[in-house]
Amino acid sequence: MNNPSDQIILSPNSSSLQNIQKFSHKAMATIFEIYINSDRYDYTAQAAQAAFIEIDRLETELSRFIENSDVSRINALKLNESAIVGPDVLNCLKMCADLYKNTEGLFDITAGSLYDSWKYSSNHQSGNNSNKSLFPWLYIDSESFTVKKVNENISIDLGGFGKGYALEIVKDILYEWGTKSFMLNGGMSTVLASEDHDWCISLSHPVSGKIIHEINLKGNALSGSGINKGQHIINPVSGEPVNDKIAAWAIAKNAAVSDALSTAFMLMPEDKIEEFCDKNEETGALIIENNELFTFKFFGEWG
Repeated sequence: MNNPSDQIILSPNSSSLQNIQKFSHKAMATIFEIYINSDRYDYTAQAAQAAFIEIDRLETELSRFIENSDVSRINALKLNESAIVGPDVLNCLKMCADLYKNTEGLFDITAGSLYDSWKYSSNHQSGNNSNKSLFPWLYIDSESFTVKKVNENISIDLGGFGKGYALEIVKDILYEWGTKSFMLNGGMSTVLASEDHDWCISLSHPVSGKIIHEINLKGNALSGSGINKGQHIINPVSGEPVNDKIAAWAIAKNAAVSDALSTAFMLMPEDKIEEFCDKNEETGALIIENNELFTFKFFGEWG
């Protein structure tokens, strides 16, 4: 049973999917779910367990709340200090840097500190925030796996991006196990469908819970962001929370990218969203702004 805060509703049942098995695991402060269409229960259970073990490993590297994780060590660096990180964190940082540039700074993994400043300050100020730097916040050396801090005042939080990245790793593991038909869910805000079947996904209004759109997803990821839990999405350029959009959904080939874009689309004006989707062939968007629904390359079939 889904409540109004569940923006993505899974409907895996279909005439072509007769043997759906579901596996769940708690990690990264959410629930990961794996739906596999197979009649080999013991084998698929082992594949799912291997995937969940990998998610737990990723959490120890990506979480800013775990002492001595790669992200925690980066946040503890002083100005111009460096740290050696693992390949997963390095990959995430490089992808986040690209997304930062492609969204003109609206996707920013240092924006969490802005939320804290806005939440606990009685003097909310607009305009460029003096406690954050423009890209790059970090110097990344891919050859030596070294990250150097070039602004002491920033703190990074991979958050939902790390969750989407974990889904991509799980996808690769399941393919390695020979599993071809599956759907992955990360906390009801990001889903990733395999290439072999269409998976029916319903999108709900974050306040009323009413179904507003249905889509058959295949070989793509879908993510949603919204303000149903309060003003927690801060514009890193203005330093102010979102106040015109209720929700945004993004489709992309990569689950980490779709997660990042759903947040960025909450902040972009409509013309910029349309321009972004036109430039990026495998991207689509749906937003609710002032209680009106707008779609950009967001169809009933996607895959």
